[in-house]
Amino acid sequence: TETVQGLEDVSTYPNLLAELVKRGWTDAELRGLAGENVLRVLTRAETVASRLRKARPASTKTIEQLDRRITP
Repeated sequence: TETVQGLEDVSTYPNLLAELVKRGWTDAELRGLAGENVLRVLTRAETVASRLRKARPASTKTIEQLDRRITP
């Protein structure tokens, strides 16, 4: 996984947005990047979750069971 230097995590987003303002991004474009993108992703995740709930029952496995590595 590659990380852009200076954008290692979400704490640096204000710096990103400030730079985009300097480059002429509009408020609408910034809203799209900062908030509306997140809302779009969450809405899509809810749609997929709803479809999966109808297709199969919820898993009862624990994280430890799911993360167990099986070696041959």
